[in-house]
Amino acid sequence: MKWDLHPRSLSAGAITFAGLADGGLTLQPNPTTGGYAELLQNQELFSSGSQLTITAAGARVPGFTAQVIAPAAATLTAPVCSGMDCGSISKAAGLSVAWTGGTGTMAIQVAPPSSGLDVVCRFPAASGAGTIPAAALATLPLGPTQFLVTTQNETMVQAGPFPVTVVAMSTSILAATLQP
Repeated sequence: MKWDLHPRSLSAGAITFAGLADGGLTLQPNPTTGGYAELLQNQELFSSGSQLTITAAGARVPGFTAQVIAPAAATLTAPVCSGMDCGSISKAAGLSVAWTGGTGTMAIQVAPPSSGLDVVCRFPAASGAGTIPAAALATLPLGPTQFLVTTQNETMVQAGPFPVTVVAMSTSILAATLQP
């Protein structure tokens, strides 16, 4: 589960998350920058299907309340992975992925560490399959890479002049190797 508030320089005041497995949490803005730190957890923060409520007290970005339904995680079925290692990905062939389960949107990301580059393709989770084109993979360097499989639901609200997108996601971080 990842909460990542962008841009980090705009404050909406204290932001409270309700409907989480442990009840909730509140993020406070950094008093110097006005932004927020990422909150990364290696545990489930919510149960699939739960209604999550996000409430901002307001600051430069006016207060708002948004609700989003927590997505159900998907199970990757292709490529076949051994533990957290998904083997080699051929840049020339593209990457065909398949999964079972999941709700909302499926985002497949290939992100070589330290390259500053990544490729993300999104598919309806209900489709159960998708392909990252070879042309997209061609932009990435060869070698070890992170392979992220994410289901997500999102909603947008308007806070004064600011559109705010709230995303609830469940992510598995796997490893692979990009080959020619």
